[in-house]
Amino acid sequence: MPNPTKVFISYSHDSGEHSAKVLELSENLRKEGIDCDIDQYLKAPPEEGWPTWMEDKIEEADFVLMVFTETYLRRYRKKEVPEAGHGSAWEAALIANTIYFNQTKNKKFFPILFNKEDLKHVPTILRSTNHYLLDENFSKLLGLIKGTLGIDPVDLKQEPIFNLPIKRNSFFTGREEILEDIRESLEAGHETALTQAISGLGGIGKTQIAVEYAYRSRGFYKAILWIDAESEASLNKSVLEIADIIGLEKDTNDLQTRKKAVQKWLIENSNSLLILDNIEEMKIYDEFVPAGTTGHVLITTRLPTTGNVQKIDASEMGEESGLFLLRRSGIIAKEQTVEEAPKEVLTAAQKINEMFGGLPVALEQAGAYIQETGASLQNYLKLFESDSKKILSLKGETQVYPKAVTEVFQISLEKIDEKNPAAGELVRLCCFLDSDSIPDIIFRDGKEELGEELSKAAEGDFEWSEVIREATRFSLIQRNTDRESLRIHRLVQQVLRESLEKPEEWAEKAAMALSTGFPNPNEFENWPLCEKVLPNAYAILNWIDKFNMSVSGRAFACGGTFQFKQGVYLEAEVFYKKALDLNRSFFGEEHPDVATSLNNLAVLYKNQGRYEEAEPLYLAGLKMSQKLHGEEHPDVAMSLSNLAELYRSQGRYEEGEPLCKAALEMQKELLGEEHPEVALSLNNLAGLYMSGGRYDEAEPFFREVLEMMKKLLGEEHPDVATSLNNLALLYNNQGRYEEAEPLYLEAYEMRKKLLGEEHPDVAGSLNNLGVLWGHQGNYSKAKRYFEQACNLYTRLLGSEHPESIRCKKSLGVLRSWMKREG
Repeated sequence: MPNPTKVFISYSHDSGEHSAKVLELSENLRKEGIDCDIDQYLKAPPEEGWPTWMEDKIEEADFVLMVFTETYLRRYRKKEVPEAGHGSAWEAALIANTIYFNQTKNKKFFPILFNKEDLKHVPTILRSTNHYLLDENFSKLLGLIKGTLGIDPVDLKQEPIFNLPIKRNSFFTGREEILEDIRESLEAGHETALTQAISGLGGIGKTQIAVEYAYRSRGFYKAILWIDAESEASLNKSVLEIADIIGLEKDTNDLQTRKKAVQKWLIENSNSLLILDNIEEMKIYDEFVPAGTTGHVLITTRLPTTGNVQKIDASEMGEESGLFLLRRSGIIAKEQTVEEAPKEVLTAAQKINEMFGGLPVALEQAGAYIQETGASLQNYLKLFESDSKKILSLKGETQVYPKAVTEVFQISLEKIDEKNPAAGELVRLCCFLDSDSIPDIIFRDGKEELGEELSKAAEGDFEWSEVIREATRFSLIQRNTDRESLRIHRLVQQVLRESLEKPEEWAEKAAMALSTGFPNPNEFENWPLCEKVLPNAYAILNWIDKFNMSVSGRAFACGGTFQFKQGVYLEAEVFYKKALDLNRSFFGEEHPDVATSLNNLAVLYKNQGRYEEAEPLYLAGLKMSQKLHGEEHPDVAMSLSNLAELYRSQGRYEEGEPLCKAALEMQKELLGEEHPEVALSLNNLAGLYMSGGRYDEAEPFFREVLEMMKKLLGEEHPDVATSLNNLALLYNNQGRYEEAEPLYLEAYEMRKKLLGEEHPDVAGSLNNLGVLWGHQGNYSKAKRYFEQACNLYTRLLGSEHPESIRCKKSLGVLRSWMKREG
């Protein structure tokens, strides 16, 4: 005897009356010999938990009956209020996903209605499936379950209208999250039209995603209609084709009459999906889609903003891109996984994917070329490296995308040029900067170095916003979430750079704009912006070397100073040296910027303990400043103060003191009694006295510096932290530990907050606290702080740096004390 048919009923506990009806339905089915199950048969929650229990019941069932009500639909869409419960939400989502990813072949899940009014609560995903109003159709439902109808209920439905002009991509891979987002978004509305936009760069795969969604949804809709919306002409052509397919106004060729007939049909047929592909202006959507449309509308567009239309951004392919490339090139079969490919092939696939940044159009082109030519991935890499421009201009015979990679991007740039030439200039300049973050300040503050159109547009806020709007229109560049910077795909950069007649001129404009637009890193409030701008200096560095450009070194001087203040000394040295070379080449051997570069490099060497290298640079910078500015000038004073600080570090106190005093007097006369540079020289003089054991002379100066720094810079600033630390160091040297401790701790917390955990100044605070605890006999606490300081110094500055060596010696001495005392 065959096993009885298994049925599971999914429903929401709307009320006691509703639950009773569900129980009655289950009992009636059981009386007919059907193994029907519902949660009401359980006297206690299942041991495995409700989610597992429901999943098992749905998997085991031959049929699942979904009792739709307003409450059930609300929970199905995850819209239920928190306190109301979500009894059916999980199973409903499981059911919907099962149908969707089974390519719409539904022979298991059927809507059940207790009232005719509940028909509107059946989601689109189940509208094409037979539903059963129990008062009228219980016998038909019973026939379905017992198999006595003799036909599949899905086959009772008429074949949907389907006019897609694009074949399904048999190699379509991944994108499941985007497809699910589209489905869930469109399912969120049922009584009025719900529109969803897929937005993104040309070649990102928007149309392919829409095509795949249409094929997967074919069984959900009465009609799926495709319109080429790139222009008004292409839209009108598509509309006439749709009118022919549906059979609307056959007796006339008048476009407007037939267009209105199609729009009327969209209003009257709620169970439809309209796809508008490649909209370039949202007014096309606004003018065509009638306000009363009750079906679903899906659009694809390169536009970054879509007005009231809900938008999903199509990004580059992720981990699935390697699998797509291997399948598309025929290296592995469609049913195989990445793990089944040889290791060397996987390595090459990864390189190609990184090279193309996960851009589907480029991966498709590469896969088609490899398949058609029989080349290996390794050979393709060699070909690309030798002539990337030629490779990206190719189009394979079997390629799904209608245009080559170069054509996709160049067409977009041409359209931007037509609309706003300044926006086209902006896109070209972005091709030579960092792909992930290009802050507006580079162009706004560096506008004098740009082309005529863009320079003029960068002057005003409104004009600039218009440039940004047009430049981002086709997603060649995009706005970052901070709304103050841009990003551009690496492959877009490469393709457009290779299309330029004189790329070196655009690279030079970008470099000069960066030099002018780099924020002043000596101002603490600029540090967040400096961090955003810095990657662009690295990008420009490559083009300066490639094109042997002659430009100002200011961008690298600023970048070096910012990295120096972050404690990244090795990178700072690279930038400072580049700034010195560029300034000498651009301005000549003797120039204030050359003198500043010499001084910057000397300061860096001094902080690295490279005193013998620092001194000649200090002296050369001082001599040049005196020659260019005369004996009294702020730059001369700063050089004197810095040289005095070097002598203090070397123990050459008698040489350093007169230089420091001369610098201080000059700065007070030139800059006033209260100025950050005056405070710095005053601090250097106090430090010189402290190092020489002249504590009584040092203390009033340290106190004065602290008050001046707080007044000029605010209560929280890295220089204030340094002043607190220096005063605490003085107290510690005098044995005034109770006065030193709160200052050390305040400086430590301020440095962590402002500079982050990984900074040499934080290591310095840890070291100083270790010394303090050691002097007070708290050896275990001192050891802990010394160890943290040594590890941080070594990690940041290297094991041979003077601070690292000094810290290790202190730790060694402490361990000896601890060993002697047991």
